[in-house]
Amino acid sequence: MRPTGWRGALGEAYTEWTRRDGNAHLGVEAVYASLDPHQIIRDGQEALRQNAQNVVNRGRRTVTHQGVKAVQWEFSWTAGEAGDAPWVRPGTRYHEVRRALAIGDTAYVLSWTVTEEQWQRNRPLMRQVINSFTVGG
Repeated sequence: MRPTGWRGALGEAYTEWTRRDGNAHLGVEAVYASLDPHQIIRDGQEALRQNAQNVVNRGRRTVTHQGVKAVQWEFSWTAGEAGDAPWVRPGTRYHEVRRALAIGDTAYVLSWTVTEEQWQRNRPLMRQVINSFTVGG
């Protein structure tokens, strides 16, 4: 499931949707390796700390995603000047949830990012969208 009215883009092993006002983003990345979801989240933390400012860890936990163990990391961050994604606005504070899960020889990273001031209002939609993720046949 994806949010209605968001613009989508498809890349190699990555699909993303951005809300029309640019204040929210959904990403789904396929990682074709037998990586542990914990390691995927740790690697993501390292990469984020290199590009973002004021990263605040709001918790990391193991969750069950449609019968599969997954790792979920919630955090907030401020975009730096050299943003690596076109939807990121330098100086903007974001709140994000990333969930990593492995199915077979593929791991998936789901990310939901919203500006900090819109986080609370968008939490129910975030839960609905992330929890609806399934792997196509």
